[in-house]
Amino acid sequence: MTRPPRRVLGALVAAGAVVAVVTLSPVPLQQVLDRPLGRVLALLHGWGLPGSAHLAEAAANVALFVPLGLLAALVLARRWWWAVLVGAALASLTIEVVQHAVLAQRVGSARDVLANTLGTLVGIGLAAVWQRVRRRRASGLAPVAGHGGRG
Repeated sequence: MTRPPRRVLGALVAAGAVVAVVTLSPVPLQQVLDRPLGRVLALLHGWGLPGSAHLAEAAANVALFVPLGLLAALVLARRWWWAVLVGAALASLTIEVVQHAVLAQRVGSARDVLANTLGTLVGIGLAAVWQRVRRRRASGLAPVAGHGGRG
């Protein structure tokens, strides 16, 4: 495997820092975003779409870990992608334990660990698609049917 570009490594470090700040800050992000989130949820309800604070939090927990899964998978060889998933699950578990034990305004949750792990898995899946597309382009093969081809 070739060495990953420095920008991918830098983005991975930045994504890790964002996760650390968002998850380990003493004040939960939803307290800061409470009013804008309420407006978005009201808008969704107005359009007839389901929306709740719990659903929004679960989606945010998934989305938070997608970049970590994607970037870590791009940095590591495919045979190590399982370690990305395990490492992210353990990191998420550690975050939730710290939130429960140390941060008075935060609540640790097994549901968050599952959502974070799912986000990592989505990121790994995106890395697999990205690499497949790059290999197909490099080999001169046509795009996958229905995905960017003409006609």
